[in-house]
Parts: sequence; structure tokens; C-alpha cells
Amino acid sequence: MRGFDRFTANEADFIAARDNFYIASASETGWPYVQHRGGPRGFLKVADDTSLSFADYSGNRQYISLGNFNADDRACLFLMDYARRARLKIYGHVEIVAPEADPQLLEQVTVPSYRARIERIVRVRLAAFDWNCPQHIIPRFTEAGIAEAVQPMRERIAALEAENAILRQGTAPSTIRVRTHSSEPEENGGSQCDGGEEDGWTAVVAGRDTAPVLEAAEHDLNAVAASVAALVVFDGRVARPSPRDAGLDALCLQGVPEPVGIVAAVTEQPLRLADRQARLPRRYSH
Repeated sequence: MRGFDRFTANEADFIAARDNFYIASASETGWPYVQHRGGPRGFLKVADDTSLSFADYSGNRQYISLGNFNADDRACLFLMDYARRARLKIYGHVEIVAPEADPQLLEQVTVPSYRARIERIVRVRLAAFDWNCPQHIIPRFTEAGIAEAVQPMRERIAALEAENAILRQGTAPSTIRVRTHSSEPEENGGSQCDGGEEDGWTAVVAGRDTAPVLEAAEHDLNAVAASVAALVVFDGRVARPSPRDAGLDALCLQGVPEPVGIVAAVTEQPLRLADRQARLPRRYSH
């Protein structure tokens, strides 16, 4: 064992953050005995770099560890931090102190917020300590640790819920402005934008009815959707091979069409078969 005989600030901080530990003793017959001790965080106190102590509260009144220490004062404390996958073992010699015998020590080990009766004080004189590797330690988390970790997420959720409540009331709808034109470009050989005259601006409100300036787009796209849908339905060569990655074939012409399909026409009204055929280019109408 790689041992050390003086606590450093690293060990002191680790011990102060614990709310439980295991303590092992040896009986007169040589059998080991391990007991769990728990309390408020920091109830195990580092007095100096060679000793630590804790209050022994009233419990099941078996006094097995106490009896073992009366015969053999050697002890081993095992401290775990599952969340950070760390463990510290401490070897020392135990001394049992009556609370009234050392008022200063009693004050040191007392936790005012923890209402439990102190029966005795256990002081451990350090012999050696050692850290173990984190391998095979499964992380576990306390309720308080989880609450602290998720607090930022809860605050964010609360802020988003408050924002959604305001949006549902419709007090602050999002709007954009769309430029409109009053005339078509003149056919004078210029670009498509030549001859256009600005007629004003139209407000489009998110989450509301379609603005009049955008209504024409839906019907214009119906013909496109119908043409594509008809190609898929009536072209017998389409969708024969199984789906595949075109790879480098995309760089050249392909002799076999890829599998395709139409999710939905861009309209709320179903298209009849006759309407589809009527809107097809002439070369596909027969």
C-alpha cells in the first residue's frame, strides 16, 4: 500500500464533503466488522493534519464497533464519492471521548442543524491513508446532487413556458413585410425585373391566415405537384430498382430511373385523375 501519514487540503476537502462512510474494526477473535456511519454533510471533521473526529449518535444500541475498539483500537475508514468516482481509505487508532470531557472537541463535531443526541465522540489518530483508482466505480447521485445539477434546466424551462404563455395570448405576434408590384415587366428585351413598379408593402403575420399577397402561390404550385405525381403514376419505367446510393453515377447520365415517390400535392384539395391528365404536358397525355 502506498501510504501517507498527513492529510493535505485535498483530503480535508474530500472528507468535509462526505455525509457517510464505512468503518471497520476487528473483534477479539480476529473477525473483521464493518459498520456504516451517516450524518449531515461534513459531520466527519478533520481536526488537523494527523487526526479527525466525529460525533457518535444514538443508534441501535448494539455497540459492536465500540466493544471492538475497547479491545483493539485499530480502525479503517472507507469514504466513497460515487458521483466523481473517488474513494479514500484511512487507517488509524481510535480513541473514545466523552462529550463532557472535551467541550472544545464537542463544539467542533456538533452540527447545529442536525437534531440527534451525541452519545460519545470518536477521535481517530491517523496512521496512513491512500486513494484508490476510479476503475469499476459505478457513478451514483444523491437527490440533492441531482436537484442542483438540473436547476439551470428548470430555470430555462420556466422561462420558455412564460414566453409561450405570452405568445398564446397573441399580444406580440411576429410580422414581416413583403414587397408587392402593381404591373408586369415590359417586354423590351431587358431582364425580368425591368419595368416593375412598386405598389407598396403587405404585412404577413406568423400563425394567422394566409396574406392575400401569398394566396396565388398555393394554386400555382398545384400544377407542378400534379405533373410530378402523374409522372410517377403513369411512367412504367419509374421505381423499378431497389433504393440505392447513386454514388459517382450522379456525375453522368443514368439509364435507369431512381425510385421516387410523391409525399403530397401542394394543395389542400385532392386532385382527380382527369385533372392530373389535363395538366400534364402534351407529350405525357397519351
